[in-house]
Amino acid sequence: MRLGRNSTEIELPTPVNVAPKASNVTVVGTAEVGQVLTGNYNYSDENSDREGISTFKWYANGVEIPGATSLTYTLTPTDLGKTIQFQVTPVAQSGVLKGSAIKSAPTNPVTP
Repeated sequence: MRLGRNSTEIELPTPVNVAPKASNVTVVGTAEVGQVLTGNYNYSDENSDREGISTFKWYANGVEIPGATSLTYTLTPTDLGKTIQFQVTPVAQSGVLKGSAIKSAPTNPVTP
């Protein structure tokens, strides 16, 4: 960038772009077979990048539940006695696209 005829060139710092973050990751609902659990979280991005299509996973006793990749999960008889966790990986529309995956605390064991 030139400032004028007698000026010297000044280098401006390159803005740092950081990954988006998920916080306050929780599970809402009753841990009972047949009930629907909902994953909640807060999305933030230091660079004000809007949220894109964040990804979700559900876990039973720490093991990923195949096909459970939406914001909600309906508890099945196979979940009986297990604790359930929700995980979100925040994704931005621009800048650094993918943040770190964050899991909720486990629910109480699923009851009948």
